Amino acid sequence: MVLRRMVVDAVLVEGRSVREVATAFGRSKSWVHDLVTRYRLEGDAALTERSRRPVHSPRRTSEAVEEAIVRLRKELCDLGADAGPQTIAWHLEQLEGRRPRRRPSIGSWPVGASSPRNRGSGPRAPSSGSKRISPTSAGRET
Repeated sequence: MVLRRMVVDAVLVEGRSVREVATAFGRSKSWVHDLVTRYRLEGDAALTERSRRPVHSPRRTSEAVEEAIVRLRKELCDLGADAGPQTIAWHLEQLEGRRPRRRPSIGSWPVGASSPRNRGSGPRAPSSGSKRISPTSAGRET
């Protein structure tokens, strides 16, 4: 809270620019600008730490499905059976007529498939203006 107060005072009381204050305090211009704008609207309440938790999670699994998953996992473990996600999904579909929405995880993508994590991270073709440098031509003018 002390840092926030100093940043707001530097902009509003001392009359320094947002860019100058951001550079001096090692923060982004947008952070300083947002803080000053919030302070003008809310006063001292704007200087307190805010929660970053989302207000709502529309894709969150419902409590009923969560409870069914926990119950099935406990039952399967008590029987000594496999209690992994695929088994539980199968049981939910067979016993209760519903299957939880499948969310991709790191291990569920086929090798080499384009997943959200590696999309666009593969090798790129050289641009038309670039020269290819091979180990044998390094240091020589072409």
